[in-house]
Formats: sequence, C-alpha cells, structure tokens
Amino acid sequence: IIDIHGNPLSNSFPLETIEIDTKNPGISNIVFSDTLINIDDLNNNPIFTGTVYFNEAMDVAVEPELLFQYNSELYNSLVMNSFQSQWIDSTTFEAEIWALPDTNNLIALDLNCISAEDRNGNMIIDSLYIDRLVSDLKHPEVISAASSFEIISDQIVGANDNYVEIEFNEPMDIEIQPLVYFEGGTNVNGSIQYNVLESGYTDSLNYRAYFQILDEDIEIDSIDLKITLGADKSQNSQENKTYPVFIMLDTKNPSIIDIAANTNTLNETDNLLNISLRFDEPMDTDIPPTINYNPLIISPVILNQNNIQWITEDSLITSFELISGAQNQQLHAIEISEGADLAGNVLVEFQEESFLTIEGAVEIIPNKYEPIALHPNIVTSGLPVNLVNIPNEYQGAEIKLYNSAGKLLYKSLTENHETQIMTSQLSSGIYILKVQQETLRLIIL
Repeated sequence: IIDIHGNPLSNSFPLETIEIDTKNPGISNIVFSDTLINIDDLNNNPIFTGTVYFNEAMDVAVEPELLFQYNSELYNSLVMNSFQSQWIDSTTFEAEIWALPDTNNLIALDLNCISAEDRNGNMIIDSLYIDRLVSDLKHPEVISAASSFEIISDQIVGANDNYVEIEFNEPMDIEIQPLVYFEGGTNVNGSIQYNVLESGYTDSLNYRAYFQILDEDIEIDSIDLKITLGADKSQNSQENKTYPVFIMLDTKNPSIIDIAANTNTLNETDNLLNISLRFDEPMDTDIPPTINYNPLIISPVILNQNNIQWITEDSLITSFELISGAQNQQLHAIEISEGADLAGNVLVEFQEESFLTIEGAVEIIPNKYEPIALHPNIVTSGLPVNLVNIPNEYQGAEIKLYNSAGKLLYKSLTENHETQIMTSQLSSGIYILKVQQETLRLIIL
C-alpha cells in the first residue's frame, strides 16, 4: 500500500482472516436399530436406538431432539430419552428411543429432527424424513367363522371337504398358521382332527382350516370353536377367539331299546299284529325303519303292513295283517334296519329270533257264508267278474283286492246280493279278494 507520492505504508497491522458460513447443516443418514415397532417390542424390548449422521461438524453442546409424526400429527408412543442420548462425535448423534403402549394398527411414521445446529449456530433445516419407521401396536382379531358342517355325523366321516372358514380384520402373515381346534365337555380331538397340511390362507384375510372326521361313536350337543396363534404381518399375535356352541358332534348310531307286540302268533282268528318300537334317541320321522322277517315271507303267505305311525320322535307303532297263510306252521325272526336319527346316523340293525309264528293251514276263507263266491274266478284280463250270493249281513261291506305281494289295489262296497268287479287294470297273476271275514282267490290270465 503506497500514498499518492509512492511512499509505502509504514506501521502495518497484521491481517485477520474471517469465516463466512450461512449454510444450514443437514442429515446425511439415519439408522434405527429397529424399524418395526410391534407389541413384542413393548413387552420384551421397549428401547431402541436411532443414530443420526450430519453432513458437517455440529455444536455438541446443543442436543437435537427427534420427534415422530403420523399424518403430520405428533406420535406420542415413541419418545426420545434425552438423559441417555449423546453425541458420539461432532457429526454423529445417538438417541435412545422408548416405545410406549398404544393401540394403533399398522402405520408408517415420519421423523423430524429439530434443535440441532452447527458450530456457527446455523440451524438444521429440511429435517422431516418420510416413512422412516413402522408401528403396529394392535393385536389382529378374528371377525367371523363359518363351518361347512353344523352337525358332525356319520354322513361326513372320512370326507376330505370338512372345513371352517375364518376371517381376520387385517392382513395376516400367511406363513404362520393359526391353531384351530374344537373343545367340548368330552375330549373331541380324536373325532375332529385338525389337518394342518391341507389348511392354509386363501388370501391375507381369510384362512380355511380343514378337519378329518373319525367315527368314535360319541354324541356331544355343544362344542366350542377356538382359534389362536395367528399373527399379522407385524408379527403381532392374534387375540384368542372362542365361538361357543359352534357345532354338534353325533357319530353315535341309534338303537332300538324296546320292542313289544300284541301277539307272537297269527292265525285265521287272530290275524292282526301290532308292534311298538322305542329308540334310544330322537329319530328322523321322515325316514321310517324297514321291518322284514327271516325267513322271508313269500306266497302263498301274505302279511301286509297296514301303517306306520310315529308317536314321539323316539317311538313308533306299526301293524301287520295276515291276508293268507300256508299249510304248514312257519317261525320267523324280525329284522329292523334303515332308520336314521336327526343327525342322519343309520339305525343299528336289530334282530330278534322266534319273534312271529304263523300257524299252518291258515286259509282265511271262512265257510260261514258258503254261498258267497267269485264267478268266474279265472278270467282273462279285461273281463268282469261278479261277486255273487252276498248275504244280507254283508250288504254295504267293504271289498278289498290285494296282489300276491299283499299290496292293496282296489276298494269298493258291496251292492245288494251281487257286485261286479272290473279287471281291465289287472295284469296276469293271482289276487286275493276280501269281504269281511271272507277271502277269495282270483286268477287273471
């Protein structure tokens, strides 16, 4: 430096350096020791760390504060513990963060770092970092359960399509299968076995649990459904769910516990057999049991079952009428089968030996009214026959025509002393005509 005359400056002062810093510091990276906060974290390890890396040296005398937000609102269940947070060096700050109880479902959280400044006092800006953590502090729940069966019976034993459809209120971890089982007053795990290999999620909200049904011959009216151990995508375990009185189990086959009859012998005088049956449980009254005799009753013996009537759901009565018999006495066992209980379980076959005796020479054609006759009694189908010599005592009496199997085909009333019977609807065979106590045979050619 010189003056206007060219003289240099004397008494020079030392030069001072000044620093200009108007740049705000920023964050180069953020690392959390846990990025998914779930219920297990609350119970087992509610503390995790967040390490903030700044892009320049910071004023370590000023402690930054980490805040978490959801939808621009402060999320109070994650709180930085200032007493255990510290600077590692001038560019690295490690914060201890506590997770506090809440009931929020799966949400993404933003991080906001405030109060940090560099060594020249410039405050941090642009400190909002989107979707840095995920929080899920709510147990998933079962919202519905529906079964492909309401009553477990013999009808579905061994089938491979017995299942329970379960719906959850949020997406689940499909790799973690829930435990689905039934519970009653008696252990039912032997009868209703959870088929884990076949069971699985049909989508993230719906699980189908298959079951193998075995016949243990038991009956339980009230069985609960229990669902547990499922987990959502945040690994939160589901709320245990119980559906009381969900199904009934009935693989027990019904049985006849009592049989009674008005007689065990039929003949020309006593030709009506009344039978009453009692079962050990309510039965399906739309499925009457089948009653047979052994040996099988065949022509010329005709034993016709007139009716079957349920008195209650566990008792019925039926009657048989002897239309005609053979020359020799016959002894028969009774066999009863094919009924079903309300669950569809088939009746245990019942047999009683020496149940019925049909006495020999039963030809129920009394000779009290000798004149009564069919004329002719052998005709070609389509030609009429006449019932003649009808006595006064039989006026207006009922005429019944049966086939050889004992099936009633025709009914009418007598008219005066002679009544015509048409045969146009009859095929070739032997028929039985009954008027009061009179029994006549008709042969159609």
